[in-house]
Amino acid sequence: MARAAHAPIGVVLKTWNTGEVTRQCLDAIVSARLWPEEIAIVDLGSDPATRQYAGQLADRHGIRLRWLPAGRRLAPSAANRLALEAMSTPLVCLLDNDVIVPRNWLAPLISLLASPGVGLVAPVRPDPFLTYPDRSESTEAVVDEWKARRVPLADLAMAYTGGRSLDAFGRAVRRANDLPSAVTLEFPSFLSSCCLCFDRTAVEDAGGIADPTFDGGYGSEDVDLSWRMLEAGYELVRTAEVFVLHLRHVSIEANGVNLAAELAAANVVLYDRWRQKLLAWSKRRHQEGDSLADLSRRFIIRELLRHTRFATDLETALA
Repeated sequence: MARAAHAPIGVVLKTWNTGEVTRQCLDAIVSARLWPEEIAIVDLGSDPATRQYAGQLADRHGIRLRWLPAGRRLAPSAANRLALEAMSTPLVCLLDNDVIVPRNWLAPLISLLASPGVGLVAPVRPDPFLTYPDRSESTEAVVDEWKARRVPLADLAMAYTGGRSLDAFGRAVRRANDLPSAVTLEFPSFLSSCCLCFDRTAVEDAGGIADPTFDGGYGSEDVDLSWRMLEAGYELVRTAEVFVLHLRHVSIEANGVNLAAELAAANVVLYDRWRQKLLAWSKRRHQEGDSLADLSRRFIIRELLRHTRFATDLETALA
């Protein structure tokens, strides 16, 4: 493969006793057509083997490596702040270490960030509402199916895509679901931080990458970031030009975290911060004809109704 060019973007990874997954993620990054200038890896455990691997990989590809040995668990919010403090690139991509990127991933994302007013950009990933090409299951259900079979990590991407490259599979997903090239999201939609690109200036304008309020555990800090960006006047864009394979919660599962409990607690924090705006949005949608069931079709609304006092507050607001 010809030597790739570097782009003025840095990638943030977190690794937590999941070195094999992190190494696969790094391999995909350097196999792409465009390389980041910088990679910052926050090590929440102690993984000298992956540190050595990452250092050698970075040296071979002319990428600056920032290895940040936290040595203990940090919430994603705190780990992302730590990484950004050590980085120098104007553009940044938060990338979960259980994400495998296609060869043509960075160029479309960076191109969208250059559009005036765009604050956050994310690709398409396995989703319960996206149909797997030529099958009745969702793209997310098929990920879970292959993970349940305990397919070796090195073989999982090829098994998932049916032997296609991720670029080719992404095009098939786009055709099967008739997806537009890009969609601009509105409140209360949000972009997941599993693969999330942004201009640092825009994020700082909206209050920074993550509020310390979310440092208590896992989840909701990316929802809060998305909503703060919208309030600051920036656009959130999801593009179907890029499909990334997100294996979902590999580090959480490997380290025995009670995911359901932590997400529920994070939902409470999120709701407390955004209660008034959520109630105003819900009331307006109800006046326009949406039932509670209609509102609940949105993932984050359903989760907040389950885990917070949102349902009680909404009943009062709609009375």
